[in-house]
Order: sequence, then structure tokens, then C-alpha cells
Amino acid sequence: MTPPMFAVYTIDGSQWRPSTGIPPWYKGVLRRSSIDTTKVYCSTDSLSYFGFAPGSMGSGMMGNGMMWSDSLCVELFEMRADSLKFLNPGDAVMGFHSDSFFMNGTSMMSGNGYGMMSYMNQIKMRFHVNADSLMHRGISMGNVVLKYLDTDNQWKAVSGQSLDTSTGIISVSSSALYPYYAIVPASPNAVEKQSGLPTGYELKQNYPNPFNPSTNIYYSIPKKSNVSIKVFNIIGQEVADLVNGDKEAGTYTVSFNAADLPSGIYLYELKTDNFTAIKKMLLLK
Repeated sequence: MTPPMFAVYTIDGSQWRPSTGIPPWYKGVLRRSSIDTTKVYCSTDSLSYFGFAPGSMGSGMMGNGMMWSDSLCVELFEMRADSLKFLNPGDAVMGFHSDSFFMNGTSMMSGNGYGMMSYMNQIKMRFHVNADSLMHRGISMGNVVLKYLDTDNQWKAVSGQSLDTSTGIISVSSSALYPYYAIVPASPNAVEKQSGLPTGYELKQNYPNPFNPSTNIYYSIPKKSNVSIKVFNIIGQEVADLVNGDKEAGTYTVSFNAADLPSGIYLYELKTDNFTAIKKMLLLK
């Protein structure tokens, strides 16, 4: 089988791409001999892509009875959110599918399509969250999270993800590539309610505490402010971004769901334009 050939023409740094149909640049061929980063773009949105650094491909046996080849084909495309397996209709905002192939077209993703492909280096992953999809669901960019479908058919939050609310891009680096990714609302991980008009800034203790798996976080702001509420584990790694944006003066309640997190002490931080407070909470499962 002869693999299809494709090209992206560049003039003065501008990339010319097809305006209709599925563009040919959405599949990427990885070569062990490559000395440059290989980018594989999403078929419908080039702001979503995988970046493979040189040395990402191994040699010899790679597990599951397969051998590393000299070249691989990788694809990334967006899929209907309601088509994602093991999620209820309406649970996801967006969905993505990826796969790695031998050059003869045979998939390298094991586990009946829900397997994982492990590369030798970290893959630079970028997922662009469509503003229209958020608007349709009435969700802000600050209240979404990226999850992957694990080999046990459970959806789990991607660790180490970074959310840029200005560009709508979720970034993560990982050597593990999964076939299915989903952008899901942090709700019920973050359901916010407002009441009253306070006279000062305040971050109250969560309730219940200890909790399993949900708890409420209460905070007050006396004037319109840019508000951020994040949750960190005990070693300082961010595990949830609950609130990120402008809020009117008021007292708010945010519900935090830690169903995907292990037991332990967590820190939650309220940060505004001129106020910061941090408190502890205990998750017991």
C-alpha cells in the first residue's frame, strides 16, 4: 500500500491550506530520523494539534507483540460530543479522536480502540475549545476540563493541563496518547450560585469538611473583580480551575466535585485584583 502524499506550502510564514473539505495536512507522518518537531493538526481546526519532538519513536519491541517501525502515521480530528463512548448525551462540550498507524494502515492503538500509545518523549498537545460550543451550553472557558478515556473505559481528568481563557486553548504534555479526549464542563464540578451583597472580601471554610466526593466553597467580594478559584494538591499541583473571570459584587457558592481525585489534603485559593486567601480541605474516600 502506497501512503497518500500531502504538502503544506509556506510563503513568508503564511501557510496555504484548502478552504473546503478535509485538509490533507491533518495527518502527520512521524519518522525516526526526523530532526525537527512534527506537528499533527486537527482536521477541522489547526489550533488543535500534537507536537512530536525528535526521538519520540523508539526502536525494537514496543509491547503488545508489535515492533516500532521507521515511520508512523498519526491523526487527530474532532468528533461529535454526543458520540463519545461511556458518556451520557450532553455530558461533553467537544470530543476528539486520535490514532497512530503503521504505514500499511494498521492501527497501533490496542484494547479494541480504547487503548493507549506510549511514545518515547513528551507530546505537546493543544486542544482548542470552540467558543460557539461554549456559548451553546452557556459555559465559560474557565469552567471546562480535559478528560481522556482510559483503558478501563473510565473518563479521567488529564493531569498537568493548563487552561488559557484568552485563547480558548487547553495545553498538556504527555508521552501517553489516548484515542479519545473530551472537553467537559467543570459543572457539577463547579456550580456557582450568588446571594447578598458583602462589605468585604472573604473566603470561608468549605462545607462539608472532610468531604466525599463533593463540597461547597463560599466566598464574597464587595465590588466587581476578576476572580480566580483554583484547587491544588498538597505538593502544589493544580487539580481544578473552578472560577476564572469577572464577577459582580456578591456572595457566591461553588460546588467542587473530587470524584476523580485520591484522598488527601487539598488547598483552595481565592485570588482577586487585590485580595488573596488560601484554605485547606480534606477529601476522605
